Amino acid sequence: LRVLPGVAKIVEVFLISLPHLGDIVLMLILTFIIFGMIGVQLFSGPMMHSRCRYTPYPVKKSWVPHVSNESFESYRCLDEPNFSTTDEIPSSTKKGSSWSSPRLDCYWPIDNDDTRLCSLTNSAQHVCKNGIESGLSEDKWRWCGSNYDALGNFRFDYRTVQDDNYILDLGYGFVNFDNVGFGLLTVVQIMSGDSWTPIQYEIFDSISVVGGAMFCDIM
Repeated sequence: LRVLPGVAKIVEVFLISLPHLGDIVLMLILTFIIFGMIGVQLFSGPMMHSRCRYTPYPVKKSWVPHVSNESFESYRCLDEPNFSTTDEIPSSTKKGSSWSSPRLDCYWPIDNDDTRLCSLTNSAQHVCKNGIESGLSEDKWRWCGSNYDALGNFRFDYRTVQDDNYILDLGYGFVNFDNVGFGLLTVVQIMSGDSWTPIQYEIFDSISVVGGAMFCDIM
């Protein structure tokens, strides 16, 4: 440092400023926590785990798209509502849900060609198309569904549940607001300015264009 007095001055100034940087770091941490909690309140639930599926409801694992000759109707996993949104059964509780116990012999086959999240309420940007009005042939019909029910219960075993978003396009399932921990991780990625636009588009596709734009742009 004696050979480079300019560097010595920089190091000296840095060390002097450290106590003052503590206040800035605390403010940043508080900001991350606040936005993480807001994200959990607005975007937690099955929405950020919703993908287009080959069937309108979960089915037994013995039925495989493009392989099984029989129709999926006879392989339905549970003869109960999907309970993808709380509007379906407003009075339901987490323990009272038909999906409160994971169905280990079932799954909800995903269309892996479509890597975007979808809208469970058909009110966001990406809607899975089905029905005669879609203009598609029946083999192209897709339904939006999540491996979680409306109150966060796992529908299936842990491995099957995690497989829905375990792809590069969706951040391998780490980008969500399921809890404050994942919320903080997502907020840090948005605020870093690195690959924050895919997160915004995920919210656009699955929840709300206006909500996603306001949340990400304010940060």
